[in-house]
Amino acid sequence: MFTPEFNKPITFKSILQLTYNFTQACGWFYVAYLLTTTVSSTDDLLSAENYAAKVFPTSGKIVVYLCQLAMLEVVLALLRIIPSSVLTVVMQLIARNTVILVTVNRHVEIQTHVAVFLFFLAWTLTEIIRFPWLMFKTVGKPPYIVSYIRYACPLVLYPLGAVGEFWSMYNAQIVGENDILFSSFTLKHLIHYVYFPLFVPGFLFLYSNAVRQFLKQSKLLAKDLKEKTN
Repeated sequence: MFTPEFNKPITFKSILQLTYNFTQACGWFYVAYLLTTTVSSTDDLLSAENYAAKVFPTSGKIVVYLCQLAMLEVVLALLRIIPSSVLTVVMQLIARNTVILVTVNRHVEIQTHVAVFLFFLAWTLTEIIRFPWLMFKTVGKPPYIVSYIRYACPLVLYPLGAVGEFWSMYNAQIVGENDILFSSFTLKHLIHYVYFPLFVPGFLFLYSNAVRQFLKQSKLLAKDLKEKTN
């Protein structure tokens, strides 16, 4: 249950996978470290606003860089270098980058809100589990407990991240009124006519996919574990 298996050959494809996953894992562990040190350096831990105000200035830039780097996942998924659904990858990246790159990174007024902390926390916990798991998958089989956590955590972290993302976009409506993205199309237009209408169906699609993956993997893990113990 706690011991990984290393039984896959090292190929050029696996080296690319390992390089990308290792880079992302290091980045998100660094974000987790920054979030932790922000807690320890906050004088008034009872004030969510006081802590949230330090989150983006402390770790925002590295999160922005990691989200930009994640755009490579589309290419890697198309080339089947990583075993991910292209549709799922594209939807997640569009949702994340609309929030972090197009909105939060451009407006200081909404960077210090507790909503940013919520989705930073959800994203960080998700990725410090997912990328090491993907590294195990590249060279063999992850420990059962790691695989179970990898598929179980999104059932909680997806809704947490969604609340933070939606809340941040809601907060951006006022400042987005004068933020022209192109021609006369503003950030407020993007929020009202694209993001809000697509948010619920997009979340339901991604969350239902996470539930299906959890149920499927739970059965496979249980079957595999039973065979190992017999």
